[in-house]
Amino acid sequence: MRDEEKTFSQLVGELKALRLRISELENAAADCGVPDLKLKESEERFRQLFENISSGVAVYDAVDGGNDFVFRDFNKSAEKIDKLGKNDVIGKSIQEVFPGVKKFGLFDALQRVWKTGTPEHRPLSMYEDERVAGWRENYIFKLPGGEVVTVYDDITHEKQVEEKLKIISKAIEQNPVTVVITDRNANIEYVNPKFTDLTGYSSDEVLGKNPRILQSGKVPPGFYENLWQTILAGKEWHGEFLNKKKNGELYWEVASISPVTNEQGVITNFVAVKEDITEKKKLWEQLVEAKEKAEESDRLKSCFLANISHEIRTPMNGILGFSALLKEPLLSGEEKEQYIELIHESGKRMLSIINNLIDISRIETGELSLYPDTTNVNEVIESIHASFNEQARKKGLSFSCEMGLSVKDSVIVTDKARLNQVLSHLVGNALKYTSEGDVAFGYKKNGEMLEFYVRDTGIGIPREQQVKIFERFRQVSLDATRGYEGAGLGLSLGKKFVEMMNGTMWVDSTPGKGSVFYFSIPYTGFMKAKNRSKKNVEDNRYAFPSGFTILVVDDNSISRLLLKGVLSGQQVRVILAENGREAVEKVEQEPDIRVVLMDMKMPVMNGYEATSRIKEIRPDLPVIAQTAFADPEERETAKAAGCDVVLAKPINSEELLAEVQRRV
Repeated sequence: MRDEEKTFSQLVGELKALRLRISELENAAADCGVPDLKLKESEERFRQLFENISSGVAVYDAVDGGNDFVFRDFNKSAEKIDKLGKNDVIGKSIQEVFPGVKKFGLFDALQRVWKTGTPEHRPLSMYEDERVAGWRENYIFKLPGGEVVTVYDDITHEKQVEEKLKIISKAIEQNPVTVVITDRNANIEYVNPKFTDLTGYSSDEVLGKNPRILQSGKVPPGFYENLWQTILAGKEWHGEFLNKKKNGELYWEVASISPVTNEQGVITNFVAVKEDITEKKKLWEQLVEAKEKAEESDRLKSCFLANISHEIRTPMNGILGFSALLKEPLLSGEEKEQYIELIHESGKRMLSIINNLIDISRIETGELSLYPDTTNVNEVIESIHASFNEQARKKGLSFSCEMGLSVKDSVIVTDKARLNQVLSHLVGNALKYTSEGDVAFGYKKNGEMLEFYVRDTGIGIPREQQVKIFERFRQVSLDATRGYEGAGLGLSLGKKFVEMMNGTMWVDSTPGKGSVFYFSIPYTGFMKAKNRSKKNVEDNRYAFPSGFTILVVDDNSISRLLLKGVLSGQQVRVILAENGREAVEKVEQEPDIRVVLMDMKMPVMNGYEATSRIKEIRPDLPVIAQTAFADPEERETAKAAGCDVVLAKPINSEELLAEVQRRV
């Protein structure tokens, strides 16, 4: 719109008045009935109107039969619009002054109006030549005297503003963020389509309402008080909202809210630009959680490495130290026996740590299996009580056990070794963490489950630690000043073993008062699945045919002798080989060999190549791999070479014999 904000109807009225005045003046002049003074006054009023009208006015005389038009008059507004002086145009052709007039279409309109006398409105369009360019809107009419008048406005600035507003409007409408405009009282006046997409509210549903319809109720009141204090002070506010959609779903958005002021600096509106950051929030929380877990994992790893170093070096120190003392020539028989016993205990402690680490690795790779067998639970309880009784006596603790079933009813089919391992670890922990009072353990039948417990009056476990202690490498105390030894693997392994036996493990503990560890395993599950009696199982356990021949291949002489000792107890024939080449030769020479125990890392020819060649000679001959590097890649390589099963060193004799038994 023009600066004077003149309406179209006002402009038409002025033009009509101008035409009427011109007509009156001409008629008066023709009749000579108007005194000169009045005529001059009327002419002066006309001139004032002509010069001061806000629109540009140009008066033309038709020449050459209407083939051209020359300027007769040119008002001040026209001079300003076209940047020309009146004297620069009077008497000149319109085509000379405005070379683009024909292309613009105004020249044809002048001719039509001159010929017909019918006024025309030339709609808004762009005029441009080598001298001037701009948006023009023209009104053309013919005076009674034959002159043609154009009344026009330059609305280039308004058009530019309009175009900018269109761009801004499209930008807001198509913006990927939410835009909300309210009045000073926070009543919504506008929302863009993104608002509807995000919240589910249409514009009709929210216009005139307060944005509080989005509030989730989970933001403290002081939050909004701060917001209003900021924007009413004329400042921009930045922050995050937890809002609620129409369907009740919560979402996060980051917002920037700004006040809009008029020319007097008075706030009239508020504009909020908001972005949905729900997914970003989730991602950020995940990153923070992952970072915390990584930091915790790194801390646990550092603690574990320090602990495992201590746990391995301590028994190793005992083994090496007492082994050196045994060389002393003046030792008494009693001292020798004592040192040998200490070496044996240190060796068992180290082997326990190594076995735990291997078991963890095998559980992760899915290679650890259970070996169900007939198990008398009462015998397991009695054996564990006998094993730990002396330790409890030395600490001055009351130590008792409870058997919940008779000897006959306590027979189940389960993995006896793993059951013993789990229960022994829990009892050992109870004795380790109890300095006074009592330790009791046992079991009872609870429906279809056997529920075991280990109760102590020890240090107890804080509630926040009661879930974490079942995680790998976790202990109640992880710092260097901890008062108890251990690698933090036992409970994690125990829980895994119990779960593999279709059971569960949990703890109930109070710091300073003690703990009760529970675990349950099926009472009838294995019996129904296997449907085997104790007698049948025991009769078939490791029963090898007479003359059953096994080839043991290992470059380490101690390992060979150990395996020979384990197998010799089963009354089988054992053949030894020191490397893969020798193993292949033995298979070619000894057709009675029924199973091969193959070490994988050997000189001359390794176990992989030897296994491949043996399978070429005797494809059906079982090969059991034994390796100290039982990671998934190693296992896959061994199986690809032809090995039927892969066992990790140190070899568990029970597991080894069970695997050989399957090949009988």
